[in-house]
Amino acid sequence: MVLPAIFQRAGGVASRAARFSAAPLAIGAIVVALLIGGCASSAPPRADDATIQQRWEKHRDTLAQLARWQLTGRVAVRTADDGWNASIHWVQEGDDGYAIEFSGPFGQGVAAVRAAGGVVTIELPDRPIAAAADAETLLAHELGWTVPVSALRYWILGMPAPDVAADTELDNNGLLVALSQSGWRAEFHRYKPVDGIPLPAKVTLTRDEVRLRFVIDTWRAIAADPGEPHVPG
Repeated sequence: MVLPAIFQRAGGVASRAARFSAAPLAIGAIVVALLIGGCASSAPPRADDATIQQRWEKHRDTLAQLARWQLTGRVAVRTADDGWNASIHWVQEGDDGYAIEFSGPFGQGVAAVRAAGGVVTIELPDRPIAAAADAETLLAHELGWTVPVSALRYWILGMPAPDVAADTELDNNGLLVALSQSGWRAEFHRYKPVDGIPLPAKVTLTRDEVRLRFVIDTWRAIAADPGEPHVPG
């Protein structure tokens, strides 16, 4: 059967229209495939375990030289019975000397934990200064919960405390992603470069019903060798 010319032309137009309408779909599929392939190819391949370990050991050795440093930021503390947020200013002077000040917790004023000469003190608004031989005992007595400050001074830098068993998870750059030590778990969500040294910008610590979240706005890293403090640019 021979169709009239008008139907033949209509059929041809319809066929061309179908081809044209399908063309954007095909092009779109190609673009999506290229984008997906581009994203996949842009992600660096996972380094082998030996390379990651070497990167970590080099970074850890660099951190171990930072005996004196300062940070400012914010901390949020949650326990089974309480919770508070504060600004934090931490000055670390070697292994045993530090001053950690919290502005705004407990509803007002400044709270501080300080260590010098083998004595740790805690100062809370409207309460007498209390002292003890270690921060853990002092915090437990005064606040009802505790955190190992002697280990925290290493965790906040992004490394385990020395001489204590630890489980670590590393990223491709050899930086800590997570750390389990002394019954605590530390998660490192973000780093920031400080004079070429990646230091944590956000850290979460958890143990049982205690949770501390640190957001670090500024670092002032000072080398262990004597000399004038160096302020990162």
